[in-house]
Amino acid sequence: MNIHAQINAIKLKNNFQFIIIVIALLFFPKNNFGQIPNLGTASSFALFTVTGAFGNTGTTNITGDIGTNVGAITGSPIVSGQIHEEDSVTAQAAADVDSAYIQLKRMSCGTVLGNILGNNDTLIPNVYCLGGASTLNGNLILDGQGNLNATFVFQIDGAFSVNALSNIILINSATLCHVYWQINGAFSLGDSAVFQGTIVANGAISLLDSSNLFGRGLSIAGAISLNNNIVAVGSQPIASIISAGGATTFDEGDSVLLSGNDGGIWCTTAITATVNIKTSGNYCVTNSCACGSVISNYILVTVNSVILPITLVSFIAEKCSANSCVNLNWQTASESNSAYFRIEKSTNGINFNSIGERNAAGNSSQLLSYFFTDEEPVQGINYYRLNQIDLNENQKYSQVKSVSFSDTNLSVSIYPNPFKGQFSVYSLQSNIQLQIYNSTGKMVFETSVNREQETINLGGASGMYFYKVIGDNKTIQSGKLISQQ
Repeated sequence: MNIHAQINAIKLKNNFQFIIIVIALLFFPKNNFGQIPNLGTASSFALFTVTGAFGNTGTTNITGDIGTNVGAITGSPIVSGQIHEEDSVTAQAAADVDSAYIQLKRMSCGTVLGNILGNNDTLIPNVYCLGGASTLNGNLILDGQGNLNATFVFQIDGAFSVNALSNIILINSATLCHVYWQINGAFSLGDSAVFQGTIVANGAISLLDSSNLFGRGLSIAGAISLNNNIVAVGSQPIASIISAGGATTFDEGDSVLLSGNDGGIWCTTAITATVNIKTSGNYCVTNSCACGSVISNYILVTVNSVILPITLVSFIAEKCSANSCVNLNWQTASESNSAYFRIEKSTNGINFNSIGERNAAGNSSQLLSYFFTDEEPVQGINYYRLNQIDLNENQKYSQVKSVSFSDTNLSVSIYPNPFKGQFSVYSLQSNIQLQIYNSTGKMVFETSVNREQETINLGGASGMYFYKVIGDNKTIQSGKLISQQ
């Protein structure tokens, strides 16, 4: 098929979809407020267009699927999800987006607004109508009034532009999963603005430099363009179901394998499907997203203490003078029936492997010193611990120590990740800004990083966060952080 025939085919397809929408608008009954539109297969998409190209500039992180039913995807955004171009999935999603647009369009208007939103105005749940091209300037606050199911619908009969640094702020149980923007025109999100909710537009969707969209951007007809953005789709989390692979009461030195984590965070901060538990506690998994958190069933583990006759008074891990190895030093104040120390190392703080052993004194009441060198540290963070073992094969672990070696491929290194309460930032650059956003898109922390290493006390709730590293007035690195309080 030549290029003219392809263009004619696309035009025919677009005209057919437009006719279907017009017929539905004329004959379908109006929806009542409170009905959430059914997105169908489009619900998994963070960004989708029925007809249009899909382009990206710079580093854009997307959580959710992306796709176009007629067009191509260029620019290689970083996608945690599926990428679809003109396949059976996009064909069904195209129909579902068309249907969602009709549902939102047919909702009965509750309150008519002017064509400028924001300026720190606060709105409560309703269907709001704007009669022409509109603008968001500054902060618009959506107050859920304590109702997790509170729904906000905005019907905008024209293009909608969001000015730079403007924000949608959700309070009092309002969630992005219940905010919808039906736009009869193009949508433009200004530089460094933060927008929330599901956009269903009849036009192009443009996310300008360093702007963030927490929700979805869906278009029935128009291109999608991105530029150094964070986009995260909102959906209700599903609780994991965890189980134990053995007895949950045992002596110190033994362990039990817990399994069943499906995309959540263990209370140990691990994000793996299984964890090997060696300490007492009530264990669970938290599955979180921008629309809330759910907790799995709990498993109680009881570990009976075994007292080892070794008094460890210090354990230090530090870089050697050549900056290419790690020296480990530890001291004991007394030992009785001690056999040896096993030195263990991890690159993620969870899974440890033995890298050597040192014989213990057996019996001693004097201060004794031990020494070991790791000649092969890895780029990033190296975690170390001691496994103290006596002649009866009883064992006990020391505290974990860490040593960082910079990854030259990144502007900064952030560790540990997941973290608990605080984390460290390592950078060889100066005069850079670190910005951290919670899962609702609100910036919760910002600081300048001018030293080689800095410790950040974030606090806040557990769950997923997003970070940006800003240098020379542009985003030079971005990613996700996981907090487990």
